[in-house]
Amino acid sequence: MAITRIVFCYVGAVATVACRGRPYGTHLMSLHPYTIGLVVVLWSSCASSPVDVVFYRDNGQRFSWAERWRIESIAEDTVTEVANLLPSLPEALILRVHQGPEVVRETGDYGGSNVPNIVYWTVDPSREEGISAIARERLRTTLYHHLFYLARRVALDEPRTVLNESVAFGLAAAFARDFGGSDVPWNTYPPATVDWVVEVLAVADEPPSNDWMSRLPDGRRLVGPRVGFLLVDRAVAASGRSVADLVAVPTKAIVAMVPEASR
Repeated sequence: MAITRIVFCYVGAVATVACRGRPYGTHLMSLHPYTIGLVVVLWSSCASSPVDVVFYRDNGQRFSWAERWRIESIAEDTVTEVANLLPSLPEALILRVHQGPEVVRETGDYGGSNVPNIVYWTVDPSREEGISAIARERLRTTLYHHLFYLARRVALDEPRTVLNESVAFGLAAAFARDFGGSDVPWNTYPPATVDWVVEVLAVADEPPSNDWMSRLPDGRRLVGPRVGFLLVDRAVAASGRSVADLVAVPTKAIVAMVPEASR
């Protein structure tokens, strides 16, 4: 249970206990409406959270109370939103939060996931904008991306190959864009991506490598993910289905929706 939730529960309990043992007519329901409202809010925070947020102390750096509250609030709201869109999203989700410099330079954060129910989020505390600002700007869309990936991995047991991982990334990125409002530089693909489709299909069944998923020796970045993103956009346009509808659709079936790729 998140530490701030524990504090709210404790204060709510104290407020309730303080009303006990009073003469008849002075119990909780006879208190001032503002007092009753406060106790209700405090006790409502004791309801089970859709995600367990775990904060780590990295290199002696601790998250402040304000930063914890911000991150927990965004995480809980986002998981609730995504769960309504993706029924296959696993329960008992865990968000592991770290501080460190190993982040995407354009955003100041980095996300990851591990089946069946873990999402990782790292934020750079040295950035000028600060942890809370980065959380407000990035955490929600990062969670949209990686929660979709978890939901797909749970619903669909596909082997990890270049094509499967490329399409999974494309689906997650498109989901974060279409439903979470994500707007990041890699949520685009250059015109040459159409030609890259042939290259990715040629190595479709090979294990995913950093070359295809990150940077090829010739300098091209994110070839696999961008091909996956393009294929997903084309599949959505051809089928009339939303990205959320495709969460459990096998990769080969998605590729088959794209005329240029299924020839």
